[in-house]
Amino acid sequence: MIESIRIGSLSVRVKTEGEGEALLLLHGWGGSIESVAPLMADLSPYCRVIAFDFPGFGKSDAPKKGWGVKEYATLTRAVMRRYGVRRAHIVGHSFGGRVALYLGACFGGTVNRMVLLAGAGVKPRRNIRYYYRKYRYRVAKFLHRHGLCNKFDAQQYGSEEYRSLSGVMRHTFSLVVEEDLSPLLGRVFAPTLLIYGDKDRETPVYMAKKMARLMPKATLQIQKKCGHFAYLEKRMQISYACIRFLFYPKEKENE
Repeated sequence: MIESIRIGSLSVRVKTEGEGEALLLLHGWGGSIESVAPLMADLSPYCRVIAFDFPGFGKSDAPKKGWGVKEYATLTRAVMRRYGVRRAHIVGHSFGGRVALYLGACFGGTVNRMVLLAGAGVKPRRNIRYYYRKYRYRVAKFLHRHGLCNKFDAQQYGSEEYRSLSGVMRHTFSLVVEEDLSPLLGRVFAPTLLIYGDKDRETPVYMAKKMARLMPKATLQIQKKCGHFAYLEKRMQISYACIRFLFYPKEKENE
């Protein structure tokens, strides 16, 4: 079932499928309910899956101002309450993984078990080109503010993804990507399976290894010859791994 619900002043599109214990399915940046539809189809025979378009994506309203991970996590909890869910499994892809980590660290009582698929949240390693561009941006902004240059266009200093956005979602992008969740990882006590592709350039394996090292109950699984959307590239293997980890944990422990 797909419906639009009101969370505060925002309209949020939600899809539910299946019965039983609840599972939140959180899409990645730029995604929507449709982008995680294959996972929903595979998981819904085992549980009640709740997926929704994050504000600013799909067919949900954009937030009124720039949001960080905290605001998206707060909205996710509001969706849970609307559907009568106190505690849920979480499967999050990329940006959805950021939100899952925040929930696990700050609202651990609402999280059962988690699977992060190319989950973001660890600050990336920066090369000299990044710092050079950042330095040029700050110098240009300073000169413009003091009337020493006539034209200042922030767009030319941002990434391609940043330049493709506008208004509130550009601000949101900046808030999200600059937020390092590493200090929170030690507080994520929910058993968590980390699944990453070895060819992923968006959330490289070194990020996954850092998460696995800092999280008390994390297990890391590397998928060979896969990129950022490994759950689509190797759908059967990854859906099976999710099902086994989430719904048959004792069977795995007894091996």
